[in-house]
Amino acid sequence: MSVRDIGTEFAFFGQVIILVLIQIGGLGILTFSNLVLFLQTGRMTLQQREFVHETIGASPYMSASRLLLRVIIYALVIEAAGSLALTACFARDYPISQALWLGTFHAVSAFCNAGLGLFSDSLARYRGDIFVNVITMTLIVLGGLGFLVLSDVGAWIRAIRRRPRRHFLYQTRVVLLTSGALVLAGAAAILLLESGGTASTGSLAQRMMNSVFLSVTSRTAGFNTVPTGHLSNGTLFVVILLMAVGGSPGSTAGGVKTTTLATLFA
Repeated sequence: MSVRDIGTEFAFFGQVIILVLIQIGGLGILTFSNLVLFLQTGRMTLQQREFVHETIGASPYMSASRLLLRVIIYALVIEAAGSLALTACFARDYPISQALWLGTFHAVSAFCNAGLGLFSDSLARYRGDIFVNVITMTLIVLGGLGFLVLSDVGAWIRAIRRRPRRHFLYQTRVVLLTSGALVLAGAAAILLLESGGTASTGSLAQRMMNSVFLSVTSRTAGFNTVPTGHLSNGTLFVVILLMAVGGSPGSTAGGVKTTTLATLFA
């Protein structure tokens, strides 16, 4: 994902600058500018509210200013949790200070769907580590769902015990269903097409994890645990299709979006 090896060719300060740019790019430059203006004035203009609804989404349950603040809170909480979890994994191989930086950088990069890392082989060295794989995939998926969906799911969880039960927004249902279908279909196709190939080495569980990871990261991020150049043409075609779809509206991911695919399918 980069023409230079970030982990070895950039000093710590350079890596920090890259991480800040990843964070700003993932959440959106205009999202940050609107947040700064809102914090300075304590209110949002009609134009700012319309912009938040256009970029993040419109929720009938909360105002634009509240949704904007929740975007930042969700991003920081998820990235902090992912950072601590990855730090615990990397601490087995590196000093705690280095492991903390590795965990922080990869957590933010995964959630913001940047795909940039500090290892020269991306995450290939952790190909068999189920914890690193699952944590990274979780961060990528959460970043690719979209902040409106995350907020809606969070509100739904908090209201589980209430009667009558709160229902998901229509966009949330479409995003969750389409995202889940793409991950499963992509993983199944990769597992089948890579039979006897690079991603088929190891046990069945290992091959399944490699296939799911590639399906998740191809659609919205860029990390890899299997060398992309060694994949079969059929698998590469599936990867291209997943990259074209990308993530969901108001997310940190690109692509034509899952909702567009769902609409075309319908």
